[in-house]
Parts: sequence; C-alpha cells; structure tokens
Amino acid sequence: MRQAKLFGSIILVLITLSCKSLQTDTPMAPTTTVRPEVTAAKAYRGWLVIDPLSNDTIVKEQSEQLFIPGSNIKILTLYAALKSIPTKLPTALYQVDGDTIYIQGLGNPTTLHPEWRDRELIELIKPFKQVYLTPSPQNLWPWGPGWAWEDFDTYFAAEKNALPLWGNQFWAIPMGQNTEFYPKSMLNKVRITAEKPTFRRARTTNEFFVPQRLPDTLSIPILTDDGLTAKFLEEAAGTPTSLRAFPDGPSQVLYGRNRDQVLKKMMWQSDNFLAEQILLQVNYQRTGYLVDPNGTAELSKDLFPFWREKIRWVDASGLSRYNLMSPLSIVQALEALYDFQPYESLKGYFPAGGQRGTLKNRYKNPEGKPYVYAKTGSMGQVYCLGGYLETDSGRILIFSAMYNNFTQPTSAVILEIENKLKTLKSEY
Repeated sequence: MRQAKLFGSIILVLITLSCKSLQTDTPMAPTTTVRPEVTAAKAYRGWLVIDPLSNDTIVKEQSEQLFIPGSNIKILTLYAALKSIPTKLPTALYQVDGDTIYIQGLGNPTTLHPEWRDRELIELIKPFKQVYLTPSPQNLWPWGPGWAWEDFDTYFAAEKNALPLWGNQFWAIPMGQNTEFYPKSMLNKVRITAEKPTFRRARTTNEFFVPQRLPDTLSIPILTDDGLTAKFLEEAAGTPTSLRAFPDGPSQVLYGRNRDQVLKKMMWQSDNFLAEQILLQVNYQRTGYLVDPNGTAELSKDLFPFWREKIRWVDASGLSRYNLMSPLSIVQALEALYDFQPYESLKGYFPAGGQRGTLKNRYKNPEGKPYVYAKTGSMGQVYCLGGYLETDSGRILIFSAMYNNFTQPTSAVILEIENKLKTLKSEY
C-alpha cells in the first residue's frame, strides 16, 4: 500500500511538471545543431545563425554563453560610429585671436598618418605666429583596460590621445634602396641593427630598433605626451607651438578625412588604433567629452537596448580580455547594422571572403563573388567570426561563431567554421 501511494505521488508530480512546461515554454523556431569536428572538439564553442527576414533560427549552440570576442568588438564600434559621427571626421576645435590660434584635438586618427597624409590641421595653423595646443584630458589613458603589457612595441597597441599625429607611431618605410623615417625629429632615436631586434622599442623610452633589411613598412608605437605632440605639430607646420588651456568663447570645428574610408580600414585590417580613436570621437559627439565618465555603459543602453543578457564591453578594439560577449549579442549588433544600413553598402565595411582584409585568403568562392562578409576576432586561445553569409538560394544569414580556450592550432578552428559556413551556404 505504501509503495502504491508513493508511485501515485511520483506520477502526480510528473503530470504537474509536464503541464507547467506546456504552459510556460514558448514555441522555438526551427534549429539545426552544429556537428562537432574532431579538430576543434575540445574548444569552448558557441554558434548562432539567423535569417533576419523570416526570423528563423538556423543554428543555435551555447548562443547566450559569454566568450572573449577579440576584434569582434569592432562590430559594435562600427555601429556606434555610423550612428554618431558625421561623414567627415572632426579633427579639432579651434579659436583665432589675431596671429594666435588655439587648438583642441577631437581624436581624429588621420592627421599626418601615412595612409591618408591628412594635412588639413597643418595647413590651418601654418599662417599663424603662435599655436597653443590644449593638453589631452587627464582621464584619457593611453592604453585600454586589460591590454597585454608585452604588446607595448607592437603596431596593434599604439597609444591613444586627443590629437594623434603620425598615428602615434614611428614609421620606417622602404623606398627602393633607401628608407624614409617619420616623424623626422625622432631620427636620433633610431638604432639600426644587423640582426632582427628582440624588441622594436625600449620599454620606457622612445628608442627604436630597426632591422637593416626592411622588406616592408614598419610602424612602432611612440610613448606619447602632450609636449611631444606639440613638438611634432611645430615640426610639421613650422609654427611655434606650446601648451595652454583652450579659452572660453565660441569656437569652430575643423573637419578632416571621410569617415567611411577610416571605418573600412579599421574593419578590413582590424586596426586597433583606429578603433580606439573612433570611440573617442563617438564619445565626443554624444557627450561633449572624449572620455565618457560612464565608460560604455550608457552607450550600450542607448545603442543596444535589446541586449537581454549582461555583457561586458570595455574597449573599442577588442584588445582587452575583459570584454565578454555572446553569439546572441554579436548577432543582435549585426542585425542592428543590417536594419540601419542598406545591405549593399553595409557589406562594404566588412572583410570579404577571398577578396579583401583579414578574409582575403579564406572563403574563396569558385564563382568569384564573395559569399562571406565578416569580422574576425583572434588572440591567444580565442577565435571568433561574425557577419553575413550569402547562400546559394539568395538568402542573407547573420551569424556568429565564437571559440575560446582551445589548445589546437587556430587553423583547425578556422577550418571548422569555414566548413560549417560552406554547408549552410549550399543547404539554405
């Protein structure tokens, strides 16, 4: 009798739980499962693939788990820039007082940068007898939180400031049998070495080590400060330049290069310096300050109010391991871009499979036309890819693949993602 009562109680509980499940579970869109690949099976992995027009979920695996995204963060920076910055990048505020001009930098990364050779600011100040440069805000740190200290001499970890000149880097550019160096005032800091140098720059000083044989352009981060920026400005324009606070009163804005040219290089080449400076410009346009005292918290709420889960967005480039995103949050950001920009112009910002940027040697289509437009994100034990997939049937799918904590070669993870996207291309 006791056993019969116990059995009856268990049946009653199971029936109750079943009814509760039927009442609370929401219908799920059709999904498929990512098939594990032997090469990357030990990776911590998440996938989400959706059709933005039908709202179908095509692939879903750990889509709400948090991963270190690497340079997938630049997808967020791109959206923030397109929503906030005018089509010409603001370079500086300026005020004229007779033969004196006051300058306050607004974060534009293109002034004197070899990629653009932007001299708008230099031509503006040339006619004056005195230039006063406003120091960078004290809360504008040259590096982002969670950046690796050992990257101090690598091109992808250039410092950020209010008025970057030469991309805040020292440049060695091969020109036939000769090498051009910029800025020229740093020439006395160069050490030419016969062997490949262990470091490109001394850790605490602007002393640069350049190999005698230089097959390609070399750029090395400069240790910046306001006095050095003033020196570079004076060198370029020939006008005496010193530091002084920007005066009260009406001012004008100097605009520089086309915004989209810079955003495309940021995305195609995954340029961290450009991303960090662009976010400073976003902050200024939205708050009037280069550094938002709330970090990215208010920006996240404003741009991505649909994010359900708690994410962590700490820098613009993805260099920081403090960043945490899920495949869902990346797909939602990509979908926001998709809704904001016409697709044909939107995909122009992304690396294209087999054609340009970080995907130039991957996702090659035998028919020639790229079928993957996506942003990579990679660092030690991290590889992510998020973007748009064009299928054989003409559908456009939005996807995010995030892999962390693997010990296999990154090439194995990349191959798994490529095989999956090829399958989706043909099946959908």
